[in-house]
Amino acid sequence: MTGNKSQTRSDATRKAVRERDSICRVTGSRVMPRMRGTNYTGFEVAHIFPLAWAVPDHAPKFPPPIQPYLTYPKLADKPRNALLLRADVHSQFDDYQFSAKPIYLPNAHSSQTTLVWWLMRFEQSGASSLPNRDQPDFNRLRCLRGPATELNIQDFDSGLMDHHFTVALNWHVLGFGTEA
Repeated sequence: MTGNKSQTRSDATRKAVRERDSICRVTGSRVMPRMRGTNYTGFEVAHIFPLAWAVPDHAPKFPPPIQPYLTYPKLADKPRNALLLRADVHSQFDDYQFSAKPIYLPNAHSSQTTLVWWLMRFEQSGASSLPNRDQPDFNRLRCLRGPATELNIQDFDSGLMDHHFTVALNWHVLGFGTEA
């Protein structure tokens, strides 16, 4: 792959994710409106599963629920494999400095559970753009923010996010990402 974004990234996906999210899904930073249209400066569409990894030889190595995304970059470049993030958060997400894992919390007022995405830093000094970086966070639970003001909108593929979390965990905790 040459890295030429115009060959692998769809304008339709970028537009759909921008319209769907309208905020950084991790920090909650809002995209600012302006007279001539929305200002997306400083925001990027981040792919949960990297487009560069979407090749036919890799697909059988992954769990069946996410295999359809993995055969070709064109299939991976879909809104369900993407989030709108601030540019600095996008870089840290792509570098696996943090990831998200679903946690279902009991609801105190009913028998239902609430989906919360656990954002976890994998380096003590990493993911400096995450909210409340310098504050104690004893329960380590935060919500991935949904479109507009709603929380926990399941509009990205949770299997892809689970895979991202597994890669980050393997990279940092098991040492797969360290140089020999």
